Amino acid sequence: MRREGVDFAGEERGLAVGGTVLKSNGYVWDAAEDFAEILLEKIAPNVDRLEALAESQVIKTNSGRTILRLGRVRSGGENVVIKLHRARDWKESLKYIFVRSRARAERDALERLERMGIPCPRPLAMGERRIMGFLKAACLVLEHIPNDGSLLEVLKGNRLSGERRRSLLAKLASMVCAMHDRGFDHRDLNAGNLLVGKQAARGGELWLLDCHRVRLVRRMGLRGRVRGLAGAVAGVGSVTTRADRCRMVKRYLAEWGDIRSRAAERRFFEILARRMERLRRVHHRSRTRRCLQDGREFAREKTREGVVYRRREYPVSAVLQAIRLHRDALRRRGDEFLKDDVKTAVTDVSPEGGGRAVCVKEFKRRGLVVGVARRLSGSKGRRAWRAANGLVVMGVGTPLPLACVEDRRGSIAVQVSYLITESAKGYEPLSDFLGDSKRDALLRRNGEAREKLIDAMASLLSEMHAAGAYHRDFRPGNLLARWDGRRWDLLVVDLEDVELNHFPSRRERLASFVRLLGQSGMGNEADCVRFLEVYKRRHRDVNVARYWTGIAAALGHGEGAP
Repeated sequence: MRREGVDFAGEERGLAVGGTVLKSNGYVWDAAEDFAEILLEKIAPNVDRLEALAESQVIKTNSGRTILRLGRVRSGGENVVIKLHRARDWKESLKYIFVRSRARAERDALERLERMGIPCPRPLAMGERRIMGFLKAACLVLEHIPNDGSLLEVLKGNRLSGERRRSLLAKLASMVCAMHDRGFDHRDLNAGNLLVGKQAARGGELWLLDCHRVRLVRRMGLRGRVRGLAGAVAGVGSVTTRADRCRMVKRYLAEWGDIRSRAAERRFFEILARRMERLRRVHHRSRTRRCLQDGREFAREKTREGVVYRRREYPVSAVLQAIRLHRDALRRRGDEFLKDDVKTAVTDVSPEGGGRAVCVKEFKRRGLVVGVARRLSGSKGRRAWRAANGLVVMGVGTPLPLACVEDRRGSIAVQVSYLITESAKGYEPLSDFLGDSKRDALLRRNGEAREKLIDAMASLLSEMHAAGAYHRDFRPGNLLARWDGRRWDLLVVDLEDVELNHFPSRRERLASFVRLLGQSGMGNEADCVRFLEVYKRRHRDVNVARYWTGIAAALGHGEGAP
């Protein structure tokens, strides 16, 4: 595409047509010459209401961007993909006075990639609507690539043979290396941003998407290559084996050719592993923050009960109904009632008519000073909501969080907050298996069940600490357990005491060990050593003898924690 002069031959329709520069409905368009007429007839006049057209199908949407597919647009009946960007506020409008809009940046990057021979959708048109230079909206029209889905979806579907899987990963490694050789840093290269094209699609089998963050450098150094490759490898980490990822990295190194010795290759793998761990932590933080923002997965809105944070599949009406049923259960004190004390109240309620069973935890008002502090730093309900979603992102077992409500009405303080999660039917507090009850007999008469419980507790705590989640009150009463005769399933609850992005120190680890093992009645040497050996599999720095000495000293003096 190139800009040419404007010819006003189409002025009678309120449009300016000339070469590739078009004007319509406040937008200034830059279009491919073979697409200009189609743009004027079908897209430009309807750009503000494309989502309402019968031929359109929304692929993805959030507060700042909508992606949709528009059918039967081109002469051969082909579809196009349209990305609509909206400025969220005046700050974003101001920013795009000085930098390119996301639509323009992606259009420029796709044109360069196409010239280099890297498979990517062809940009057909790009338009911007500005008022006094301030960007209000932008639109990018791309050709539609017939595809089988994103690389992530295809690999996750388990429909591929081993050879086909290896072929796709090898092509991904080759594509990343080709981009790096030409100085292209994608900066968001993951399996979700790659399409697996159908055999009839033009070009290669893998197609690159979402190129608005692409950065062009003269020469890609080692640090840039490691960063880009780490993103690509981490992006397929959840759907590939360790051997798959190693083959992918080796394919990249073979294509690159600058790493020749075994020592240099080993060093490269070490640097890459550190970078991938750092990316994993950044990914966890980014995914966790989404639960407090409007987006594709979560919503934030005000209701008569206060500010609601919820999953989009769990409607506001269900949130309000759950709170109403919770209050009724507290008054009746029936089977749905679980707990009610000075600080919290917990119920397990089910809507009439067979709706979704949920657990509602209420954090009660604690006075004006505490309420103001919670307004500033976040209520306990919101802290638990954020921590619960963080554990879900990390893959740690916890009941799925559905919504959080903060009641701030008529006050500068948070009055009450609620956390609503899926009901953990079939689970019991772990403390019930450890006390003087029928369930306790299971562990007394079944040595295998006892050993597997120790292993499960150690694995869960090790997984949390490795992911950067520290529970300040990790004890049997804050774990839900289920025994199916072969294995234990454990879920973490009371999440207002969980700190995310916190990698515990030795003293904090020891405090968790003492609290958990001491209150579980597993403070003897055999149980503690078994627990520490399992924990050590994820934490090589753990000295079993030293930690056992610390646990014995704490429990021997009758202390709950060092």
